[in-house]
Amino acid sequence: MLVLDAGQARLEKRMNTSDERHPVLYGAVGLDRQGIGSGGMGFVGTGPGARAVLLSESLSFDGPEGGTLTVTSQRPGDDDQFERARTWAPTGPYLASPRGNAQAPGDGARPTPRPVEVDWAPATVLVDGEAAPFEVSDLGDGYWAAVGCLADATVTIDSRGVPLSAVQLERLASRRPPPPAPPDIGERSAAVMQALDERFARLPFGRVHRFADHWALRSIEVEYARHLAGKERLSEPQFAALERYWLRRVEAPLGDKLDELRFKQVEARHRQPARELPVQRSRDRSGDRGLLGAVRAAARLPRPHRQPRRQHAAHGGAHAEPVVLPADQA
Repeated sequence: MLVLDAGQARLEKRMNTSDERHPVLYGAVGLDRQGIGSGGMGFVGTGPGARAVLLSESLSFDGPEGGTLTVTSQRPGDDDQFERARTWAPTGPYLASPRGNAQAPGDGARPTPRPVEVDWAPATVLVDGEAAPFEVSDLGDGYWAAVGCLADATVTIDSRGVPLSAVQLERLASRRPPPPAPPDIGERSAAVMQALDERFARLPFGRVHRFADHWALRSIEVEYARHLAGKERLSEPQFAALERYWLRRVEAPLGDKLDELRFKQVEARHRQPARELPVQRSRDRSGDRGLLGAVRAAARLPRPHRQPRRQHAAHGGAHAEPVVLPADQA
């Protein structure tokens, strides 16, 4: 996660447009959203009372005929913000393009390549139904970047295979992503969707209190999607579509909770001296290595290819509150 140190005066100016912890958020019209967003954090205020806020937030979308589009909304800043955005906006799509990918270092020995010759041209993007001025940099092979200054946000667009003509933006009234479109998995679609609807109604979203709970829920739902795909004899591409749909649907109600956890975590680290930060242990109390052990302990699942062993609450011993998942895995 990126924590920006832009100076207190700049941060206060960027907060003038909103008293909330999130910037005004824009998204693509008519494209399927890829779940919850991500963003860069900064602090308003100093000392123990400093408050973490999102300075920018990115949302990714599936293109109408493949490809992806990422829209990043930034709080309005100083007069140089537009030029800074033009400096970094082409880097992502360039590295993803065939030309940039061929120049990327494989072992990290060389600096990350950046586009050398970047030309910008004026363009128009519909925003809330009205034409808004943007500048676009065409990086070739269907990859391009765009930057525009709106009244309440500076917006950048990272396109990887989505044509500019297919892009319209709108200010989002809700941060929660809409329900994803059900996947087309052939004649078994009705049976699969019925099973998912029944399971969704029983998922314990209210029991997610920590990041470990979120990752436990996510990991178990991946296993459930594979279990359901096997039961319904789905092909591997059908399973991939099912898994993508199911994870987006499961994570949508957790967006606000995950933001709350991120804010608390960053603020706690900001207040706590570095020498007092707890050291991450490589094993949890269940004896399983890494996150998957915590997931299986929380869900009371045996370790694969071994005899089941006595389970403990994940990451917290007897005082932890485990995530209780629906018992229809078998």
